Amino acid sequence: MKKRIRILYVNPMKKRSAIPVIEKRNAHYPREAICLWCKKRKVMEPHSMAILSGGALAKVGRNAYSGPTKGLKGNLSFVWHGAHDSGEGDHRNTFVHFDITCDVEGGLFNLMFCSVKCLREFLSSCLDEFERRVKKAKPLV
Repeated sequence: MKKRIRILYVNPMKKRSAIPVIEKRNAHYPREAICLWCKKRKVMEPHSMAILSGGALAKVGRNAYSGPTKGLKGNLSFVWHGAHDSGEGDHRNTFVHFDITCDVEGGLFNLMFCSVKCLREFLSSCLDEFERRVKKAKPLV
């Protein structure tokens, strides 16, 4: 049983970042040229930035792949699959699906940060929230 979790995460800098960060049509975030995490330094051209990029490319020829493609949807998620039946492991019979991006049209996405430090803090905060959700999850059976 897959359940999508939507949360509003408050980072230690008291800024709010909605999770999933990208949903549906906007494939690049932030939309304004300010770091997604610290909200202080500039990103996008011509500024320096660290980009978390992901998605899928459709094959369009023998050796060629397209860019964003109509019909493709891109996702970036953390998933916990707890042990069941005779399996071993923590948080048995639980399933947590934590979206960072969700159903991005065209399949490709970019999350832009002013530094590797801000990217690391963002990912750490997402992992902390994911871990909290896993610990809080109720068994499916």
